[in-house]
Amino acid sequence: MYCRAYTTESIAADPDLQYFNALSYINRKAGNDSVVSHSYDLQFLPEGGDWINNLPSVVAFKAIDSTGKPIEVFGTIVSMGEVVSEFSTSHDGMGSISLVPRLNKAYNAIWKDPDGIEHNTILPARKMQGVALHISDLAEGKKFFIFRSHEVSAAEKELLLVAYQNNEIIYEAKVNLSVSESIAGMIPTKGLSTGILYLTLFNKNLQPLAERVTFVNNHNYNVNAGFTITDIDHTKHGLNKIKLYITDTLRSNFSVAITDADLDNSPKPQDNIISHLFLTGDLKGKIQNPGYYFVSKSDSVTKNMDLVMLTHGCRKYHVPDSTFKESNYITLSGELSGANYLTNLENPVVNIIMKTDDKNTFLLPINIDKLGRFVKDGIVFYGSAKLYFKFNNKNIDSKRIKLKVNNGFLDSLPTIPIKTDLLLYAGKEVTKAPDQYVQNYFSRGHSQNLKEVSITAKKTDEIQKLENTYTAGLLSGGISTNLLVGADPKALNYISLFDYLKSKITGMQISNYRSLFPIVLWRDRVIKFYLNNNESSAADIRSLGMAELDYIKVYDPSMGGAFGTIGGVIAVYTKKGKGFDFSSNELVTTLSGYNSVKEFYSPNYGKTSLNRADVRKTLYWQPNIIMDKGRPTYQLEFYNNDIASKFKIIIEGINSEGKIFHSEKIF
Repeated sequence: MYCRAYTTESIAADPDLQYFNALSYINRKAGNDSVVSHSYDLQFLPEGGDWINNLPSVVAFKAIDSTGKPIEVFGTIVSMGEVVSEFSTSHDGMGSISLVPRLNKAYNAIWKDPDGIEHNTILPARKMQGVALHISDLAEGKKFFIFRSHEVSAAEKELLLVAYQNNEIIYEAKVNLSVSESIAGMIPTKGLSTGILYLTLFNKNLQPLAERVTFVNNHNYNVNAGFTITDIDHTKHGLNKIKLYITDTLRSNFSVAITDADLDNSPKPQDNIISHLFLTGDLKGKIQNPGYYFVSKSDSVTKNMDLVMLTHGCRKYHVPDSTFKESNYITLSGELSGANYLTNLENPVVNIIMKTDDKNTFLLPINIDKLGRFVKDGIVFYGSAKLYFKFNNKNIDSKRIKLKVNNGFLDSLPTIPIKTDLLLYAGKEVTKAPDQYVQNYFSRGHSQNLKEVSITAKKTDEIQKLENTYTAGLLSGGISTNLLVGADPKALNYISLFDYLKSKITGMQISNYRSLFPIVLWRDRVIKFYLNNNESSAADIRSLGMAELDYIKVYDPSMGGAFGTIGGVIAVYTKKGKGFDFSSNELVTTLSGYNSVKEFYSPNYGKTSLNRADVRKTLYWQPNIIMDKGRPTYQLEFYNNDIASKFKIIIEGINSEGKIFHSEKIF
């Protein structure tokens, strides 16, 4: 089975960079031990993209079988019947040779595959003239060498070398090769973030001539976190306890999975949050054991990582497809028909009221242009939602207007063929489960009747009730000033929320708040607004009436980093369902949101029992554990299945500063 995931941005940038993974499964039928025949492939990839006559060159190579699994090969490079070089793979089917190709000479690789069969592979075609780029790793940074042929155009003698990382230029140098035919320099990397560094060489007309990707690993990406196993019990249905902790003060989000280690046959080290974000997510092709490149600081790992850059970072310049445009979460867009007379009104606003499957209601004030069009992004809801609309201007007859809305999702995606010859081997073999697992798992149904459980809860105060009712994600908890607007009888005396906030928050500056574009500052920094957990704007907040508001959370500028801003953050919540007369509004449509999150079931043997054998492979899974300065620890508990004798825990996470965490252990 295969899983493919993509965003509109990834399709536009490069369809080949979509997430693609093979999934292992339990085979309930008897295994077929027939021999599978393989074919083999050896590819040669010149550094920088082109192989140029008479210029010193590094040519990387990679050898794989028909499933994409690396193989070990050795052989010779032959030209005109003469052996000019020997080569052999040095790590996971990869290696490189250094060679100066000569004019009018052909080069072939003679090599043997694992079955002992000899092959003859023609090396890549060469350019007669051009510019070559070579990069080598030094302790101080990346040393670059630029060579040109003796006869090149004037535009190829005045060059520009640009190095960029995370879409930001970190180094730029003009290179003049009018007199000299080569030059060298150094790019310091000590202060850079860990990740791929892209170096592109342009001619005088800013046309790309060569590109090289290289990797910077300053080991500066770890969240200071860990876990302690407080209780361990491998017996049947034994209770186990683990405590997670962080020493950072920043807000962090963790995911924990605990599985039966007896059934774990995943490659080691496999792809994880670190290797995927820094490596496999940005390179094409399958990288064998990507986690290996982040477990050691040794020179051999650095050298092998550069082989990955040479073999998987060979890039072609791709023009993004403008038909696919990325949105900020769910984007509501549409237009009003029959609204010609709206052009005579000043700043018409339509209030779209969303009523979601979970009975939550959101008010979204949206500005309309003179053609009746509107766009509102940054919206998050799950399942589906019914949309109603009404105008802020009572003189507008909504019966004369039709509103068409879509959610910005892709209706379809052009089919991209699955290259099973290269992707079948995804580092995971089909699991041959022990007989008792297969028998127990498939001989019984998966439904179960649970004993009745009585749940008691402590009474929470009014603020906690509102927190539980309204907030989600980053806006849940944290250090904030909380205002119970709906319970404040004096709130209705204020003209707008901005007037109300000025009376409550010292140092807040608000100007033009009655215009279409109000300006809200706090300590001379722009405030970021959220409306019902969705990123919003001061213009949207301006349209809200005080009677519609229920709860406000105010984060001062010191907390802005968690939200990606240097200013303060104000989260506004309207009364869900209160004050909206749905019967008097026209139902527009029902739109789909994100798939609803399903809770992972894990039996609690302290309170109930299963009426079938428990052969769960995954014993515990919690994808959304929030920890911060106020919640530096998290206690998790899980019960063993019927027969597991050891457990495997994998913990991954990321904090608001972008630092990440990965840890796994068998216990």
